[in-house]
Amino acid sequence: MKIAEIIEKYISADSQSRMRIEQEVGQSQTTLSSMLGFMSECAVLAVRQKDKSFIEHGLYANIVEGCRQDFRDNIVQLTKLYHSCLILDLDPDNIFQSIADKAKGEGKDLIISFYNREPVDKTLKCMGIKTTLTPQFDYIQIDWNDNYFKETEYSETTDKKIIAATNKP
Repeated sequence: MKIAEIIEKYISADSQSRMRIEQEVGQSQTTLSSMLGFMSECAVLAVRQKDKSFIEHGLYANIVEGCRQDFRDNIVQLTKLYHSCLILDLDPDNIFQSIADKAKGEGKDLIISFYNREPVDKTLKCMGIKTTLTPQFDYIQIDWNDNYFKETEYSETTDKKIIAATNKP
């Protein structure tokens, strides 16, 4: 079953069926890893297609994956989803909270802990990520060596919004 189908099934399932889906997903390392890739793809597709539902599906993928691998990988993907909300002029905290309210478990806890982070800890720069528009919108990893700090001085529009909100008197 494709990850998108698993997520659709999960969204429409009752709580008992959701637990079964989470258990089944947890039995396959390949499926767990695919959930992280799906989260990343959702962040990109949300912006490319200007569709909030991709962000919601990415957050559900985080819940289903349940932080069963390295939770730091989930945080990177949550950062992308968060920034996709900002790019689309959506309220990321509200969207993250609304999905977390419909779930249980480690994935939910990570979403809550993410949106409660200090604003600077939600920036793309903090995660070593930037956006590109060539050949089309995407998130890319920054090369940590060379001139990392010089080249990435909160140049992302979404980072600027977060930093501006942090520095209000």
